[in-house]
Amino acid sequence: QSQGGQAVSLMLMIENQKMLESIKMLQDTIRQRDERIRRLEEAGDALKAAGYFGGFNDAVDKWIKVREAKP
Repeated sequence: QSQGGQAVSLMLMIENQKMLESIKMLQDTIRQRDERIRRLEEAGDALKAAGYFGGFNDAVDKWIKVREAKP
């Protein structure tokens, strides 16, 4: 392979590595977001139970609607 061809191959390898690193960072961000959503949902469910006993039925009904509408 010529020097020009080797340079192009090296550039492509570097670009591929950068893309893989970006994908890994995005996957990490998605995992963190999903974990935060899960924790918030668990907290909302716990508050829902307490809300019924505390007389916050309207707030509990809203939470149930939001929770069911989740895609």
